[in-house]
Amino acid sequence: MSNAFSNSSARRGLTLVEVVAGLLLLATLLTAVLTAFRTHATQIRRARERLQANDMANELLRGWQAQGAMPPIGTQKLLDGTDGWAWRIAANGFIQTEPVRIGSVRVDIVRPDGAANDEILSSVSVVVPGGTTGTK
Repeated sequence: MSNAFSNSSARRGLTLVEVVAGLLLLATLLTAVLTAFRTHATQIRRARERLQANDMANELLRGWQAQGAMPPIGTQKLLDGTDGWAWRIAANGFIQTEPVRIGSVRVDIVRPDGAANDEILSSVSVVVPGGTTGTK
């Protein structure tokens, strides 16, 4: 008599343990790929925001140069067309040289977060004559 289990070694197939192990490996790989994709997408978005902030800072400086004056130090205003971004002017300091006094101001494009630590998207330092009065 032939036993049904005697020919089982001749059959080829996957056991339940092998199927579960394969699915676990596939799930791990998909999780890693999706995590990397999300991180990459976030980095691209932040880089685009920084480029946009640099362009806005350039436009502000061009406008102030055309007017011949900068706003006073400490000024902060919201930027149109953004999601709550603002520009602000802060003093960097001054250099006392004879006979010319020059100063440096910093123009920041920030994303306010309601706390003291606003996210600075772009920052430009500008040399101004007459110290850090903020006006030309």
